[in-house]
Amino acid sequence: MNDFLILIFRIYKSFRIGSSTLPIMWGEVIPWWFIQEAAAARGFQLPPVIYIGQPPKNNVTELLSLGSSIVNVAMRELSTRRIAVVISGDLSHRHSSDPQAPYPYDPSSALFDEAIKEWGMIDRSSSTEAESDKLLLEKASAVSDSAGSCGYTGIIMLHGMLRELVKCGYEFNNKFYKYAAPTYFGMIVTSWVQNNTRFEQQA
Repeated sequence: MNDFLILIFRIYKSFRIGSSTLPIMWGEVIPWWFIQEAAAARGFQLPPVIYIGQPPKNNVTELLSLGSSIVNVAMRELSTRRIAVVISGDLSHRHSSDPQAPYPYDPSSALFDEAIKEWGMIDRSSSTEAESDKLLLEKASAVSDSAGSCGYTGIIMLHGMLRELVKCGYEFNNKFYKYAAPTYFGMIVTSWVQNNTRFEQQA
């Protein structure tokens, strides 16, 4: 499996300069558990895994830059490998008014998740980048603190990755699958698949 690599991104919950350890937490363990389960069911030997820390969500510039840098390094240094990027991207944790819920209800939860949902339904190309930026970096950002979404950092970084790929001339068709908030937190499933039409026409 030398042609494959998995990158799992995690959030700095707390970080001290000079600290030599950063324990793996549920945000990494849960997706890794599902990856292992799926691999075992298919007899798939898992490739190397790299854990990479993310800057805090209040540093949007760094998050976008990290996403851009990952794309540039991958295209330059890892072009012979297939890379899977795994990000803990849960949405607002404040949907439930149940007093037993771990987080109190906040009306901004619906506003935040709706902005992310709209962002997650857009094709990615040079003509859609302004709209995508507005939904994620303005509309969602305006209520992100009160919405309580630790996954917002990873989503911004993913946005930076897609942004950089669009700058390189790639276009992506979106396929939106599902949004739900069955308990106290929101979840979304969406994908972007490379549109090869432009490259086929140039070939």
